[in-house]
Amino acid sequence: MLIYLLQLFNEAVLRPTAVLLDVAVRLPRALYFGFRAGAVEAGLDRTPASIMAGFAVAGVVLAFLWVCRALVRRTRIRHPGPLTMRLGNILFWIGCLMGVYFFGVFLFIIAQLSLSATKSGRIGDAIRPG
Repeated sequence: MLIYLLQLFNEAVLRPTAVLLDVAVRLPRALYFGFRAGAVEAGLDRTPASIMAGFAVAGVVLAFLWVCRALVRRTRIRHPGPLTMRLGNILFWIGCLMGVYFFGVFLFIIAQLSLSATKSGRIGDAIRPG
């Protein structure tokens, strides 16, 4: 039963959050280099192209943040009921348990890497196991 709850939490919350964070990190860089490459192809020097691309990407990112802020303000729950509060509390603790689990997996992997490095005597094996 618990594994199904963890799988549901993973597919309903963690994966979409990871995708949104990945897009939020990669999109400004992709837009910047795309705008800059387009300006260089149009005949501009790299320095003015970089400045123009920086201003364009900053405007796009700020507009995106403004739209997200407006969307959150429009869709948030103003006075949650007791069932909503209880459900939020349960999801919070499930998220905490998932975090503790992944932290334990992280510590296990680090221990395995350091153990392989001490057996071989080379510290580089801890970074690049193989």
